[in-house]
Amino acid sequence: MSKKNIRILQKNLNKVVGEINRSNDEVWYRIFPLPFVIDNYKQRVSKKIINQIEKQEEFALYIHIPFCRNRCDYCSIQGACNINKIGSKGYIDCLKKELENILKINKKRKILSVFMGGGTPSLIKPKDLNNLFSYINNKFNFPENVQFNMEACPSDITREMAKAMAKSKINKVCLGVQTFNEKKLKLCNRHFQKNKDVYEAVNYLRKAGIDNISFDLIYGLKPNESVQEFLNDNLKHIVKLKPRDITFYPLQNYTDFPKTIANSSSKNLEQIKKTIGSKINIDFYKRQKDLKNQKRYLYKPSFKGSSYFFLRRCLLKNVLAIGLGSKGDYWHNGRYIQRINRNKNDDITGYKDDIKKGFFEYKYFTLSREASLRNHLIYNLNLRRIGVYKSIIKEKFPQSLNLFDKTINKIKEVLDISDGRIFLQPKYDQILPFKTKNQEVNYFIFSFCYLYSERDQNILLKKLKLI
Repeated sequence: MSKKNIRILQKNLNKVVGEINRSNDEVWYRIFPLPFVIDNYKQRVSKKIINQIEKQEEFALYIHIPFCRNRCDYCSIQGACNINKIGSKGYIDCLKKELENILKINKKRKILSVFMGGGTPSLIKPKDLNNLFSYINNKFNFPENVQFNMEACPSDITREMAKAMAKSKINKVCLGVQTFNEKKLKLCNRHFQKNKDVYEAVNYLRKAGIDNISFDLIYGLKPNESVQEFLNDNLKHIVKLKPRDITFYPLQNYTDFPKTIANSSSKNLEQIKKTIGSKINIDFYKRQKDLKNQKRYLYKPSFKGSSYFFLRRCLLKNVLAIGLGSKGDYWHNGRYIQRINRNKNDDITGYKDDIKKGFFEYKYFTLSREASLRNHLIYNLNLRRIGVYKSIIKEKFPQSLNLFDKTINKIKEVLDISDGRIFLQPKYDQILPFKTKNQEVNYFIFSFCYLYSERDQNILLKKLKLI
């Protein structure tokens, strides 16, 4: 750990976090700053390896819907398209063509889990949604009780849409509620959503037979939001609606977030979780204790969490992604490989024209074995995720076991190692050279100091012109 680099980080923390926030492949609060955001790491993949990974028989399927009514101010996702440029049916036809091409390569395809995200998947018309999932259900194999997960905007869930989702075998729906304070929704440019939309959406979904409903909620839609203010906005509605699960995102306004991130207290969010959990009988912390049994009930529709997330991030199953701008994950010979599907999110007509001609444009990048392992450790050691499985390390990173042991031994005093898994203890911040009020930022400091290599540190700081 370079003391010089630590001093530079401390002096420029907001700038470093802010820049990574803007350049990361996924939004900041879902995935902590990782080595592979550094362009120097990405390498091209040989045709031989591409042919090998494309012939896989088993994968999780991600379906990307790149459409939004407008961009909400808290969102960092770039390039959301207008659905009217191609139409709902036009886009679904493109997705089916991609799937047809996949089946040409290998017809013995098994889908472990399906996740439809975006963007706003619920902008797809009900009949087009049924058309896509009818094709998927007829052409692919599945494990018993597979989870079909879909993100949705509450205002899109009509009675017809809920029935179409149930007919498509979707059994988990994540509603982007964000807040029940309608004034705050308007201030962040989400003016189209009303509280009655959430109530109607939940009612329609449950009547259609979909009971595994989760809410996304954002804490900090205005600066210095108090715990009590958040609870006043949301608690009574949550108690009435009783979602199966809730995901909380700690965010300030996206534009101003880097300026305030180090001073935003994570303790408030933990207090909110405990209060809401006690009112609707959800133990947000019991998840982590129960996860050693997760493989056993992973595919059951009653499972609260996302099986897609668990398969992708924890078991490191391959992810086949379709749709404009989608990103797939592959693991080959100790390396992480990313497949990007025509990553020009604003070129929806070009995407349609290419698909019509039978031209499927994918770019492949791979990381070194070292970067692949470090990437996995940084993501999964996080307190609120589910740890690192030793069996997965042995299976996916056999050539990097010495690096794994060396890295773990440096921080073993703050680790909990049991049942074949490794977790970070709450006291980990005691070994930080400096810390902030924000738990997410502290975890980045921990990652930078103990999980990044010194080469990682130097490349990142040089890229930001700090050294």
